[in-house]
Amino acid sequence: MGIFKHRPKAKFKLGQLVRGETFGGRAQGYVIYSEYDHEDRRHYTWEEWEITGFNDYDSWVEYDHYTRKITAYEPFKIDANLDPHTVTAGTSIQAPINGQTENLYVKEVGTAKVVRREGTLTHHVFENEPLSYAEITFSSGVLSVEKYNEREYDVYKGRVLTV
Repeated sequence: MGIFKHRPKAKFKLGQLVRGETFGGRAQGYVIYSEYDHEDRRHYTWEEWEITGFNDYDSWVEYDHYTRKITAYEPFKIDANLDPHTVTAGTSIQAPINGQTENLYVKEVGTAKVVRREGTLTHHVFENEPLSYAEITFSSGVLSVEKYNEREYDVYKGRVLTV
């Protein structure tokens, strides 16, 4: 990206108090990711702001630079190991969620690179490191399965926000 560093586009500031329907806290830091799409030969970027609240409960707000979609993500427990390296986009999987078998659809799988990070983050994420991810839909929403630099594995449940 040359001498120009990626900049956040969401209207958040470090330390800002953020309140949602089900979570609240402060915007402690952000990460900007970039992924190259070989089919259309474009780079796509998005940013994720970590919102840290009580009891180290972390939530993330994602702003997609291309679609301008804003999604809130909260930690989610799942009874299955959904590794972004072993699932395939366009396939369905059955997995237990909250004690019931759910039909999951793998919408997207990819690997992005951290192009910028600022502030205090729960995860040890640094510039130029990879993020493998899978976006999975199911009856009550969307899951983001993330594996940072092959060390940290997390699952978040997302909800698209309106302006």
